[in-house]
Amino acid sequence: MKPAALPAEGRMTDTTPSRPQGSSGSGFWEHSLKLYADPEIASICLDLQDRFGLDVNLLLFCLYAGHRGRTLSADDLRLLDEVVRPWRAQVIQPLRLVRNWIRSTTTEAAADAVRRQVLDAELAAEHRQQRLMEETLPIAPGPTDHEASAANLARYAEILNPQPAGPLEAALSTLCQRSTEALDRADAAGATRDQALHHGLVSSAQRPAASA
Repeated sequence: MKPAALPAEGRMTDTTPSRPQGSSGSGFWEHSLKLYADPEIASICLDLQDRFGLDVNLLLFCLYAGHRGRTLSADDLRLLDEVVRPWRAQVIQPLRLVRNWIRSTTTEAAADAVRRQVLDAELAAEHRQQRLMEETLPIAPGPTDHEASAANLARYAEILNPQPAGPLEAALSTLCQRSTEALDRADAAGATRDQALHHGLVSSAQRPAASA
């Protein structure tokens, strides 16, 4: 028996997210920022949502869990969708409609300023949705499991599309591969910054004190 389908709703903003003002970091959000730093990942996620009805935040959570070594069940994915569905439908989608309407109807500077404020609110709403997901299903840190990431994406796609098409499977495979590459780049950049900081601290400690 195939799993019951999840409703296809919502769309994560097509603007690269940043940390909303006044928010604290979370593992899931920080992970998403690393992935969305790659424009190709953002494009694949939005295309999967537009063409196949997959929710971007759920796609990102599938990757997040796999990158921490966690395999998600169909029940896990249904629970996450059930928890965030009201917030997504009543807050995120209306904000997105307003933002897109302003963008498509006017180029007036004052209206664009309002659009940017709506975008900030939309990003804050996306951040809260991710926090809801993280609180509902905490994912403890663990060793990266690429097979778990791929399995999570495939299971989520199967819930919405019991007979996945070739283009869907290909897009999910590309998303999984690109996400691994993006995280490797982010980790390498972080290691480089840490080394530079360590070198700077050592150099400062070894520098003779200035004469009074």
